[in-house]
Amino acid sequence: MNETPATPDPANRMEASLAVRKAHREATSQAGDLADRLAEVDLHQREARYLLERAGMLERRRRRAP
Repeated sequence: MNETPATPDPANRMEASLAVRKAHREATSQAGDLADRLAEVDLHQREARYLLERAGMLERRRRRAP
């Protein structure tokens, strides 16, 4: 009876290696894109926080004015 070898043949090994490298490249790229997007979100949150603080200061100043 013929049994399949325990290790894959060289072509399958090469194909699997290429697939793993491609998946790693894609994951690295997606992680980089996510980090860039998070940095953008952080910047927008800081800008929004500044504008809200500024609006609050202007409102308090307006309430104090006679």
